[in-house]
Amino acid sequence: MLPVYDDNPGENRPVVTWLIAAFCLLLFLFQLVFLNGRLPIMDALASAPPWMPAGLVFRVFNLFVHADFWHITGNILYLLIFGNNIEDLYGKARYFGFYVLCGLAGTLCHWLVNPEQTVVGASGAISGVMGAYMVAHPDARIHSMLGPIKIKLKAVTWILIYVVMNIAGVTFLADGTTSFIAHLGGIATGTLLTWIWLSNRRQAA
Repeated sequence: MLPVYDDNPGENRPVVTWLIAAFCLLLFLFQLVFLNGRLPIMDALASAPPWMPAGLVFRVFNLFVHADFWHITGNILYLLIFGNNIEDLYGKARYFGFYVLCGLAGTLCHWLVNPEQTVVGASGAISGVMGAYMVAHPDARIHSMLGPIKIKLKAVTWILIYVVMNIAGVTFLADGTTSFIAHLGGIATGTLLTWIWLSNRRQAA
């Protein structure tokens, strides 16, 4: 099930979302053109545990690195659909911090389960953005393609299906190339943080 767009236009230009997407794309093109698809610094830092400075640098940097064309295409698509509304919700600087925190949470979950395996990509961070979207805009409609069929679902339904698919991935495809546990760690973090954020805002009002 591939999301195409939502019925939930943002209030402001999502500059941070655009910059994240552009940086990921430029870094991917740099990998392809100059480094044959690899970044040597990633290999140098990959073995460092997350609580060491080198390990933390690696795990922040890897939020912007992608493995192949389909990996980056899917991530940028999801980011552009869901990111603008969450950038509106948090504000630009706080949104970027939220994005990185969700990505680190997803990466940490992956490391705890697979400490010998490197993970790259923005999927954990974007999953966190999706979790925030589910809390903040549960009734927004997500237009998607299910094969040749066009469907429209509430955001809460769409994202819960995404969660179930990732739980199934952890259960049945644990040895594959996709880190489903990083997706789940990111979406759990984004959901919890946004629920706390909105609860506090309601109390303050």
